[in-house]
Amino acid sequence: MDGLTAVLEDRTPGRPVKLTEVRTRIPRHASSYRVAEVLTDLELLEDDSALAIRSWIDDRTAELPSGFAADVRACLLVLLDGDSRAKPRSHTCLYVYFGCVRPLLEKWATTRGHLREITVADVTAAPSPLRGWQRRNAIASLRSLFRFAKKRGLIFANPTTRLKTEEIQRNLLPMTDVEILAAPGSPSVASPGRRLPTGTC
Repeated sequence: MDGLTAVLEDRTPGRPVKLTEVRTRIPRHASSYRVAEVLTDLELLEDDSALAIRSWIDDRTAELPSGFAADVRACLLVLLDGDSRAKPRSHTCLYVYFGCVRPLLEKWATTRGHLREITVADVTAAPSPLRGWQRRNAIASLRSLFRFAKKRGLIFANPTTRLKTEEIQRNLLPMTDVEILAAPGSPSVASPGRRLPTGTC
């Protein structure tokens, strides 16, 4: 009810609510999914998320160095819409990919003017300072961008062909006997769910 109130209280009766408004206006404790579901049942929801992500792509790629902007924009649009060989990717995927690639492109732009000028040494060195998921995402983003560029004839050779991602090790440390004994015995913990020590999930 709090979420519905937030998006409907100042609205003319019968005027639809945009999905982007649901995501940005409702209180943090409310469920945007449930609010959108109820509005759909009432035929009051307008899904403008596709328009919003396209505007985001245009705005963000326009901030890139001129030699890279058009190619990156075209790549993101293919990820968004899919093509004959690939299914559309989620909006979250686009945000992650662009967030990984942007600082690398801005760094390369100081000495390079186009994707075709990026070398194997460049893409190999770029993720070197990164670790874990940051490194894995950066490599995946670079591979996606240069595969697209090669397929569209924007570059002569794909410099990421030999760039490999490593498996992320998920090492869970066992609890000590003290931690096990202390967890259920604490008088301040009322529910079984809260008896789990922080960091075990």
